Amino acid sequence: MSIYKSEVEKDLISKVEPVLESMEFSLRDIEVIGVSNPIVRVTLDRPKEHQEKGQIGIEDCEKVHRKLGPMFDLWDPVSGPYTLELSSPGEQAPLRTSEHFQEALGETIKFQTLEPFPMPAPAKARKNWQGRLLNLSEALIEVEDDFGIHKVPLDQIKNASWQRSWDTKSREGNKSCR
Repeated sequence: MSIYKSEVEKDLISKVEPVLESMEFSLRDIEVIGVSNPIVRVTLDRPKEHQEKGQIGIEDCEKVHRKLGPMFDLWDPVSGPYTLELSSPGEQAPLRTSEHFQEALGETIKFQTLEPFPMPAPAKARKNWQGRLLNLSEALIEVEDDFGIHKVPLDQIKNASWQRSWDTKSREGNKSCR
């Protein structure tokens, strides 16, 4: 299970995931943003078995960039110039896989659907959502917001993020690489 990805993003995910795993990182997401001079954003994370190493930092992003940069030059994923950007998941961690959504159960998520999703009258159809993730199945998520409980098919989700809330103490000394 995975949310919508373009063919370029799917191809890059299949190439980047094994490289990151060999480096003891996991891939949170890959996004190709923009058309003219796009940004290819690779969001790193730590697999559960390596979380004792702490949050992703600038040094981690530099290490991975040095490894992926030459590979991206060979793969040439987008036509023309682009910027390869490495990022930590941060407070708004991308949700791409069922494992990511599972981690966020009971928490607030934000997401956008590919098409406007019908709502009960008098509300209008909408694409932008924010609510508490109540349930997850292979085919859909169940979220609760001020308008009630909604079941949204996963194949209709364009992008999603976990709106993590960390207290100030847990953020002390954290150097994000974004």
